[in-house]
Amino acid sequence: MTSPAAIVLIAHGSPDPDWMRPVVALAERLRARAPGRDVAVATLEHVLRLIETHPHLPDADGERVLTLSRLSHARQVAFGFVDPQVGELWSRTSELAATHEDLREKVVADAGRIVVACVCGQLREADEMVRATLPLAAQIADPGIRKTFGFAAGTVRYRVAAMHDAATLFESALALAHTDEPVPGADLDALLMSQYAPALALAGRIGELHGMVARSLERARAHSLYSECVTGALNAWALGLVGDFAGAAPIAARALAIAEGESFRTWTSRPLFLLGVQAIHAGR
Repeated sequence: MTSPAAIVLIAHGSPDPDWMRPVVALAERLRARAPGRDVAVATLEHVLRLIETHPHLPDADGERVLTLSRLSHARQVAFGFVDPQVGELWSRTSELAATHEDLREKVVADAGRIVVACVCGQLREADEMVRATLPLAAQIADPGIRKTFGFAAGTVRYRVAAMHDAATLFESALALAHTDEPVPGADLDALLMSQYAPALALAGRIGELHGMVARSLERARAHSLYSECVTGALNAWALGLVGDFAGAAPIAARALAIAEGESFRTWTSRPLFLLGVQAIHAGR
């Protein structure tokens, strides 16, 4: 595989669509490994600057939207949802995609904006974005994109205690069959199920909760460390909500070990908190 140094050297030339997309794809693969994440972000930032300074490129706006979207994902994984630039990048992607009439990338970007707002506690803003994007998502034929929006929308609805809406959104999204990978580096079905799990816990649907936890962890472990880390953190939290600390603790410990070992900075706090509560319950 092309080395990080080679990617950066390639990206120092004049942009050309023949190599631009392969460079973006290689940066995406680097993003999945802790040592390569900073290089992936820097490479995508440089590609974006080259596009900005070469407006004569064929479909320059399309290339800009693609690169902005991938940079938003890469920075989100590298620095977490609360990194100020992540929200700004998703907003830029959404605005440019709307101008370029790229409905697919706009819905993906809006899903990113929704999750960032939700994580940052801006629930009213997140809910408003869900309502604004819902008619756009309904126009998308691609089930992977609709599934991505369902993940974001369901997350917001359960956090504002609209449990019936959340269940409908999560179940509708899970029913969609998709073949692509709209969320780079993660198993979308595993993420959906693990985000659904806390909603099931809060709704008192305990039997369904345990089944959802088992299925999502099985999928996540088969996919990637990132998927296992995120899914584990969310599932452990869901089990903790119903007082199942014996079941939650090993899942949280594994998620924390992955988060620390792979520098997934966003995903350390929930497992740490859960393990602390479990220790209190155990009298330690």
